[in-house]
Amino acid sequence: MFRLTLLFLIVLFGSQCKSNKANGSGNPDVDQQAITANWYLLSTDNSVKIFSSNKEEITPRRGYESLLFNADGTCTRTVPGPTDRPEVKSGTWRWKSANELSLIIDEVREVLQINSLSTDRLEIIIQ
Repeated sequence: MFRLTLLFLIVLFGSQCKSNKANGSGNPDVDQQAITANWYLLSTDNSVKIFSSNKEEITPRRGYESLLFNADGTCTRTVPGPTDRPEVKSGTWRWKSANELSLIIDEVREVLQINSLSTDRLEIIIQ
C-alpha cells in the first residue's frame, strides 16, 4: 500500500511540473510569443479585461481601448479621449516575469498581470 501511494504521489508531482513548463513561461495559460499583436478590448468586468486580436469581434461603439505590442519592445495604447476621439499614447514594454508585463507609457510605469494569452485572446487581471 505504501509503495502504491508513493508511486501515485511521484506521478502526480511529475505531471504538475511538466504542465508548468509547457510553454517555457512557467504559466501554461500564457503564450509569451503571442503578445506581439494589436489587441482590442472586448469586455471588462470587476476582475478581468478581455482583449481580442480580431478587430471584427468588437462591437461598434464610439470609443474603444486597444493595445499594440511590437516585437521591438515599443507599444501604443489607444483610449477614448474626452470627446470620444481616440487618444494614442506611446511607450515601451517587456516581460517582467512569466505572467507580468511591464509597460512605460508617457513616463508612467505599469505592470499588467496576464491571466491568459493565446494568439487570439488576452486576459488582463484588473488590480
